[in-house]
Amino acid sequence: MRQFGTALILSGGKSSRMGFDKQLLQIRDRNIIDHIISQIRMEFDDIVIASNRPELYADTDYRIVPDQIKGMGPLSGIHVGLLAAKSQYVYVIACDMPNVNLDYVRYMKKQLAALPQEVDACITCFKEWIEPFNSFYNRNLIEPIEQHFAENKKMINTLLKQRKCHYIAEEVARTFSPDWEMFLNLNTQADLAEHLAPLDLTTCAEITKVVSGTVAQLSDAVIVEYPLTIFINGEADYTLYCTPQALTELVYGYLFAEGIISCKDDVADLLLLHNQHKAFVTLHTQHLAVGQKQNLNPARGAYRGPSSNGYKAPVLNYHRIMSLMRTFNDSSDLFKQTGAVHSCAIANEENDSLIVHEDIGRHNALDKIVGTILLEEMTLSDKMLLTSGRITQAMLKKAAEIGFKKVISRSAPTSMAIELARERGITLVGFVRGSNMNIYTR
Repeated sequence: MRQFGTALILSGGKSSRMGFDKQLLQIRDRNIIDHIISQIRMEFDDIVIASNRPELYADTDYRIVPDQIKGMGPLSGIHVGLLAAKSQYVYVIACDMPNVNLDYVRYMKKQLAALPQEVDACITCFKEWIEPFNSFYNRNLIEPIEQHFAENKKMINTLLKQRKCHYIAEEVARTFSPDWEMFLNLNTQADLAEHLAPLDLTTCAEITKVVSGTVAQLSDAVIVEYPLTIFINGEADYTLYCTPQALTELVYGYLFAEGIISCKDDVADLLLLHNQHKAFVTLHTQHLAVGQKQNLNPARGAYRGPSSNGYKAPVLNYHRIMSLMRTFNDSSDLFKQTGAVHSCAIANEENDSLIVHEDIGRHNALDKIVGTILLEEMTLSDKMLLTSGRITQAMLKKAAEIGFKKVISRSAPTSMAIELARERGITLVGFVRGSNMNIYTR
């Protein structure tokens, strides 16, 4: 039997403190079981769910095993999971633990593989206690567990004290999870509410402000800079430093800009773990690997929605542009608070309706716009792109590849951007300020 391969999700328990069966928990509109599986399947090819309510999974292909010896708590689920396992060591996690840390899982596997002989479990210490989940158990424990039950004992800790275990010190585990979030259990409604709370976009800094020679000490709003590491098919690809808002759109836009996808259907699954600053992307094209992006450039510009059909050269109305830019400037809430972000918007030529995204990076803001277009499968024939920042060749190329034919900025373009706009047939307008503008092409 192979050493690793099976992961076990414990989905039993009364869930009395939560008030409802935690198997039904939703994490941002997704069932928590799906949420956990989308993470652990990157490391395990055999996933077992220990549940006494198999009817909840009738529409899935998950492998469900009910307790064979009931009424003995979580150890009943571990017992039946070990019986069903296809590997000697089984990774065990509870269904109310949303923050899977794959780096730590891999660390535990390496620790076990390096031991001179097998142990019954790999367990993490927490002060004078242990963490029984986010751990590995050996199938050698099947008979000891049954004997434990025969003695009317059901405590996991009591069993493990009698067995040979490999313990990982708390200080080592905290190098992987400083806030211990990988051991978070959502036990109550308050736990769930805190876990789902939106990320802060701004924070406060104590500053010395000088105005016309007058000095004052005060607290000022500062934009949050949030690192988001994107994993593609389980491998770390790139870390974006961004504003923690519209992150789904940002990831889709980044994937398109890098030539990794050409439409939203290329993505099989996207999982955002806000507390871990990670986004896990699973692609349908499983052969794609990190480091091969330069070979995928033909996908760039492959988005061909309704916007590319029957296109006619645009006629832009001066008053409409001015009205849209005023609305755009007024909508930049984070800029008003902090002065530290860029904005991009999808503008409708017929009215002042805008879809606006803000970010500390110009490219991030545009990637969020691109992601919105992909996810909504938007028609661009009657739309234009508005942006607050300078238009470089790279920015214009992104706009062109998604299908914009009109790009308008309150800042200036570069020479290469103007040249590319002419090549691509894009109307490029800059320095839209007050009642003025510069029309560079078409």
